[in-house]
Amino acid sequence: MAFLPDLGPEGLSERFCAQMRPVFGRAPEVPISAPRAVCSDGDALFVADMAEHNVWRCLPNQAPHIVAGTGQRGPGPDEPQGAPGTDVALEYPHDLALAPGVLYICELYAVRALDITSEPPMLRTVFQSEYGLGGVAVAREGLVVALHSRHMLALVDNEGREQILAGTGHPGPLLSDAPALQGNLHNPTKVAVLPSQDILFIDAGNRALRLLQRASGTLVTLSGAIDAPDGLALGGGGCFVAEGRNCQVLQFRPSSPGREWNWGTCAGTGFCDASCVGDSVWQGLGESMQRRRPALETQLRRPQGLCWVPGRGLLICDAGLGVVYLAEGLDAWAWHRDVALPRALVLSGRAKLSDQAEEVLKLLVELPDEEFRLVLSWWHEVDWALEEERRGLKEELEQRQQRIQEEKNGLGYDQERVDIILRRELDDEVLALNVGGEFFFAKRSTLCTYEGSYLANLFSGRWESSIERDSYGRFFLDFDPSCFRQLLNFLRSKRLESQRGGPARLPKVPEEKVDQFWNLVEYFGLTEQFQEAEEAQSSAPKVSESTASLFSSNLLQSALGALRQARDRRREEGGQWSAGRKKT
Repeated sequence: MAFLPDLGPEGLSERFCAQMRPVFGRAPEVPISAPRAVCSDGDALFVADMAEHNVWRCLPNQAPHIVAGTGQRGPGPDEPQGAPGTDVALEYPHDLALAPGVLYICELYAVRALDITSEPPMLRTVFQSEYGLGGVAVAREGLVVALHSRHMLALVDNEGREQILAGTGHPGPLLSDAPALQGNLHNPTKVAVLPSQDILFIDAGNRALRLLQRASGTLVTLSGAIDAPDGLALGGGGCFVAEGRNCQVLQFRPSSPGREWNWGTCAGTGFCDASCVGDSVWQGLGESMQRRRPALETQLRRPQGLCWVPGRGLLICDAGLGVVYLAEGLDAWAWHRDVALPRALVLSGRAKLSDQAEEVLKLLVELPDEEFRLVLSWWHEVDWALEEERRGLKEELEQRQQRIQEEKNGLGYDQERVDIILRRELDDEVLALNVGGEFFFAKRSTLCTYEGSYLANLFSGRWESSIERDSYGRFFLDFDPSCFRQLLNFLRSKRLESQRGGPARLPKVPEEKVDQFWNLVEYFGLTEQFQEAEEAQSSAPKVSESTASLFSSNLLQSALGALRQARDRRREEGGQWSAGRKKT
C-alpha cells in the first residue's frame, strides 16, 4: 500500500482535520508524574497516576484534586472497607472504568469501587486476586477483568463471584476462531465492552487486538501486528489502540467479514525527540484553547491510557510527558493518516507520482461522502488483487533464496555458527539497572536465565525500548532493591549450578521482606521456577555438622603435617629455614 503526504490547506487537511490540545498535566499545583489511565463522563475527568499511586479528579472551573490514594504505595487490598478514598493507599492504579456514580480503579491485585456521589468519595474493594490484573471494564452483568498473569478474562458479578470467560490459564500462540475457553491468551491487558456485550481486548503477549463473541463463545483476532499495545478505547465507529513504544495512537475500523480490521495512525508522529516537552492547564474539556495542533503533527512520548468522550473526542494519556491530550475532529474519514492509492497507480506514474497524486486527491476531496467511500472500496479490491500477485512473487523469491542458501551451506557456510557467535555477544552484554535508587550491573544472560519468564522476555533485547530509563540511560525498575538483589544473586547461582555440582540455594530473605520478595518473583513470572528450585534443594543430600567438622579437622591436620615435613627438609639442607626466620 502506498501512502502519499497530506496536500496542505488546499487538499486533504480540510477533510482530515483532527486537532489535539492538552487538557491536563504537570503544574506546580498538580504534581502528577505518569498518567496511565483516564476516563470522563463529559464533564468530570479522572486520571490515574500509577507512579504516585493516586487518582485525580478534574471538574470545570475547579482546581484538580486527588480523590483516591495517599501518594504512597499501599500493601494491597487489605484495607478498611468504606474508607474515604484519600485515606487509602493504592498499589499501582493503572486502569479506570466509569459507571453511573461509581469509578472503578484497577490496581496490581485488586479492583476498587469509588463512590463519586458521596463527599468525601468512599472506597471499597470489589475484587481481589493472587494474580496480576491488566484492566477492567463495566458490563451489563458486572465487571470484566483481565487477569494479566493468569492469562484469562473473567466476569465478576455484584457479589464478587468470578466466572472465567476466556483463556486456559496458560500462555499460548495466537489462534483465531477458537472456542474461548480452549484458546490461549498471553498477558491480556485492557478490555472494553461493546453494546452487544461482546468483549474487545488487547492480548499484549501476542501483540494482538481480539474480540470475544459472547453469543458463540468464540475468540476472533481483529489485528495480529500491534507493536507493544497499551491503551484501548471504543468510539468513532471502531476502536483506538495506543502504541506506547511507537509514540502513536492507531484507529481500527471494521473490514469485510472474515478479514482483519483496517487501521491507520490517528495521533502522533511515530517518534519523539528529546526537545519534546508536555504542557497543559486544566480548563475543562469544552473550553477553547489556543495550543491546538494537528493530531498527526503532535509528538507523543509514551501514549498509554485512552478514553472516547462522545461529542468531544479522544482523551490520550502520555505517561512520558505527564500530559492528557484531547484529540478532536476524528470523523469517519480522519481515521487514516493518508489516502491509500493502489500499487497500479503508483507503478504507472512513477515519473510524475506527485503531480498525478495531487490531481487525483483533489478530485476525491470534492466527491460526496458516499462516492468517496465507493472509490476507496474499489481501490481496496484492486490492491487486494495486487497483494495476491505480490504474495506469489514473494514465494518465488523465497524459493530462490532457499536455493542460494543451500549452495552456501554446500560451500561450508555455517549460518548456525554465526548465530551462536552473535548470540554469545548479546548474552555477554552487561546491562546497567537502577532498581529503587540502587545501581546494579548484570549480564543479559543472567537476567534471561529462565527462558519464557516475563523477566527474560523483558531483557531479551526485543522489548527494552518499552522499559523506563533514568536520566543516565539505566533501566529503571521501581522495586525494593534488597529484594531484587536476592533475586539477582539467585539467578547468578543458577547459571553456575552445573559447575557447583548441586542445585542453586534459595536466598535467605529477611522475614519483613518475604511478602515483597515473593510479589517480585511472581511479577517477573518466576514463581514456578522458584518452587522447582525449592524442591530440588530439599531433595539434595545434606552434610551433617559432625561430618563437616571431621572433614575440616582432617584437612587442617594434613596441612600441618605437610608444613612440618617442609620445615624438616629445610633444616637438613643447612638450617636456612631457621636462619631466614631469625633475620625477619
